[in-house]
Amino acid sequence: MIRVIFTALLLLVTTCAKATEKPVVLVLLVEYPPYLSQQMEGGGILFGYLDSVLQHEDWQVRYLYQPVARVVKDIEGHNWLIATYNKVSAEHHELLTLEKDVPGVILVRRREKTPFLIKEEIIDSKAQLAWLNGMDDLGLLKEAGLDEVERVNVNSIDQGMKMLVNNRVDYLLCFVDACDYSLKQAGIDKSLVQYSDTVRKFPFHLLLNKNHPLADRIREYLKPKLIKPDS
Repeated sequence: MIRVIFTALLLLVTTCAKATEKPVVLVLLVEYPPYLSQQMEGGGILFGYLDSVLQHEDWQVRYLYQPVARVVKDIEGHNWLIATYNKVSAEHHELLTLEKDVPGVILVRRREKTPFLIKEEIIDSKAQLAWLNGMDDLGLLKEAGLDEVERVNVNSIDQGMKMLVNNRVDYLLCFVDACDYSLKQAGIDKSLVQYSDTVRKFPFHLLLNKNHPLADRIREYLKPKLIKPDS
């Protein structure tokens, strides 16, 4: 008899626990080389803002950092809810754009006495730019007059920083939230380099899985923070 009562109570507790479990919002975070976001304090600028936007008492948010190719593959499935990706490739995809842009790329040079003003920078025709293969400069290089200079491919921002301070290149194109981290990783004093005054920002796109049970709730929750499609 006691065993029956115990089993019934255990079943009741388990059922109640499951009933009170919050639904999970699975977010696929696109991660670009050199894959530093998870190592940075707060997970990087993009993660920090997105997390502040999505947190809600009615659900729990789980993040999965993945390379672009993996995200492209996974978004064809239906287990995810949001992806930080900007291309619609299936009927169950809906593109949302947040009102707030995210700081994207910046230029770095060796420290000089004058401010690093993009529009006043005099570019030597023989200048070289350290470039992480695959980075989008968002038009910053053209504005700085660096779109025609020789580009030197690097495997990481750390490598580019070392080449810069050792006079092997003249400029470095860098992700904003990776600059300070890369300097620290490379053991370089920040006083040796200088960031440009101009920062190019990424539009903050989110891909929503319309087939997910929470899709309508998330869309409604994000509505005040979104740019309207016709704006």
